[in-house]
Amino acid sequence: MRHRRCLAITTPEGSGQAVHPDVLEVPAGHLGYRYWMACTPYPFGDDRHENPVLRVSHDGINWQRLIGAPDPLVPAPEQADWHHADTDLVLHEGVLHVYYITTQCEGARTVFSVITSRDGVHWTAPQVVYRAAWGVSPAVLVHMGNWYLWYVWRDTNSTDPRSSLRLRSGTSAFEFGGDRRCELELPGMEVWHIDVIADGDAFEALVAAFPTGTDPSRSRVFHVRSSDGLRFVPTSTAPLISPSWFGWDNRMVYRSTMVRRDDGGYRVWYSAASWGMRCGIGLLEGPIDSLQDQGGAVHGAGVPVTRRLAEDLAGAAKYVVSRLLSPAAYRRLLLARNRVRHLLGGAR
Repeated sequence: MRHRRCLAITTPEGSGQAVHPDVLEVPAGHLGYRYWMACTPYPFGDDRHENPVLRVSHDGINWQRLIGAPDPLVPAPEQADWHHADTDLVLHEGVLHVYYITTQCEGARTVFSVITSRDGVHWTAPQVVYRAAWGVSPAVLVHMGNWYLWYVWRDTNSTDPRSSLRLRSGTSAFEFGGDRRCELELPGMEVWHIDVIADGDAFEALVAAFPTGTDPSRSRVFHVRSSDGLRFVPTSTAPLISPSWFGWDNRMVYRSTMVRRDDGGYRVWYSAASWGMRCGIGLLEGPIDSLQDQGGAVHGAGVPVTRRLAEDLAGAAKYVVSRLLSPAAYRRLLLARNRVRHLLGGAR
């Protein structure tokens, strides 16, 4: 699937570069919209802008800000070495729930929080639902009266980090029990992000994972199923979505989300980035084994080809440097870069 296109989705800081979508389809509509999305801006990989936002749509292709809603829903943390990320969206009994993480990588501290709203405009203060050393990509689902929270645990400070999928469950949106380790084998891959939907009495998920020995910026997406929410089995050994060779998504395919159509097909919104870390969200549709691009705006429309090429070459060079440095040293380099960006008002 080459030459895939990227949807035009506005972001508060003006880049139009969003990642980590979670999409809900409400066939009867909710507050006048059929599709609801939570996502985070991530302009050129700058995590200080990675603050949860809400977008709505009538068709799943053309997205807009909900009039009156805060944008972003949550401002960036006051401390420059912390940032938000990884949104997940739940609609239950007329109440919207947006889950997201706040993390400090250097100190290995992570918090999952949730905010709620009945009208999408007025939101509660954040309530913490998870606090631990590590954790990314909460995926929350209400199923048969129970609340389920899957997430990925990974010690990125380790010299030999390994990822694992964990599950917590409870009876409310705000309290989840202890960890249970899930079984998920993707040979040669490390799990990074996940989104889960119900499939009758069972579950299916999209899993972003990257080849062992590389890092998350080389991730691609797999489709998996589970009968109990604990043991997940890939439907294919091949990735569902891989980076393209020459498109806007040629570096990484990141956290993705899906809804099932009435005909048994799927709509999959996937986030991705170019080698220059120009990020965005695309849409694929069809049978799970033959998804097709649904188009949208050309990613980086109006940006000269020579500039995009220069971005990709510089990004590839940075990636080589990142592989030569230790993970901790590279994180310190990124943190210093982001602090400088913050002082310069977001300049690249």
